[in-house]
Amino acid sequence: MKLKFYRRLHRAGLSRAKLRGGWMHGWLGDCLLEKKLWLPRRNAVARAGCIGLLVALSPFFGLHTIISTFLAIVFRANIPLTFAIQWVTNVFTAPFYYAGAYLFGCWVLRIPSRHLGIIKNICENFWDYFLLRKHFHHDGGSVEHIFAEAVWPLFLGCTLLGIICGVTTYLLVKWLWRGQGTAGRSA
Repeated sequence: MKLKFYRRLHRAGLSRAKLRGGWMHGWLGDCLLEKKLWLPRRNAVARAGCIGLLVALSPFFGLHTIISTFLAIVFRANIPLTFAIQWVTNVFTAPFYYAGAYLFGCWVLRIPSRHLGIIKNICENFWDYFLLRKHFHHDGGSVEHIFAEAVWPLFLGCTLLGIICGVTTYLLVKWLWRGQGTAGRSA
């Protein structure tokens, strides 16, 4: 199973051999091709879980791949796992997650969620909006006004949920994967 996974990554162009000599290798240098960043090791996997969820649950939808890859290299996390985990928030899960994050942010700030009707409408009619069978409109004010009032609770909710889930994942991986000793380390 492990070999099939790496073959699939290689065919998709996400392997050390395919990245060597490319523009990413030229830009990021040899740290992109380090073997430790591509093999499942305890510390790298724990960091990948933390970074992947932190980025996936951030409000920067559309930039997740760039941010997670950069952070995986900087913090020496497992690159394939970080890349996979950041897709937790995708086009199908985003409306539901961001609605929950907005409500969580409103709860933390202790402010009423004024746009609960809009969120409920988006979640109930998600497929109609996604397939462009319906156009979004709301009579509760302009889109700019709604966006301005919703940004702070959404940003705070996403950030706090990302930190909580990322740290929890890091600690769970470190706790559950205790079998890997210090083999390979020099004294």
